[in-house]
Amino acid sequence: GRPLRITRIGTGPRRVLWIGGIHGNEPEGRIATRELPHALASRPGALERITLTILEDLNPDGSAANVRGNANGVDLNRNYPASNFLPGPQFGQRPLDQPEAQALHELVAAERPHLVLVAHSWRGRHFVNYDGPAERFAELFAHHSGFPIERSDHLPPTPGSLGSWIGRTLGVPILTLEYLRGSDPLAAWLDTREAILAVVLSA
Repeated sequence: GRPLRITRIGTGPRRVLWIGGIHGNEPEGRIATRELPHALASRPGALERITLTILEDLNPDGSAANVRGNANGVDLNRNYPASNFLPGPQFGQRPLDQPEAQALHELVAAERPHLVLVAHSWRGRHFVNYDGPAERFAELFAHHSGFPIERSDHLPPTPGSLGSWIGRTLGVPILTLEYLRGSDPLAAWLDTREAILAVVLSA
């Protein structure tokens, strides 16, 4: 029952969507989500070039409980209408049968973003993952952050994931920022601030 909070800044023609978290036990992108509007606004002319929509946290119930899934125990990164969706107790019985996934689906349809970035974390290492026509964005992010690049087909399968739906089904570039699990959210932001801004401004 917790609300999904959205912030929108800028009036530019290039539309970027930032999602601060999907899994409730991955808070590493929290400071980046909070600081990104101020950082973007500090760049001359940025708000005339970019419209940035920030979804603070897709899974506030999971975050409150520090668990991966939502209040129904469903992984919200497996509940999208991608061609590789697999029904199941942890993925949902059908695409978009979870209210949070439905809300994000409606947000994407309304915003029609040119680029999507989403914050996650990974045990033991950090990297940037991409789906759809996002290779140049991944390369730019890697150049500014030092994060290695991982293609989705080099990782374990993620049926019904946000990346599969947005990148492969819709053909919209999407970057998944995999911070080191357990890292300090402030350090995570400082390590990737310039990379995030460079990618957003290049959209």
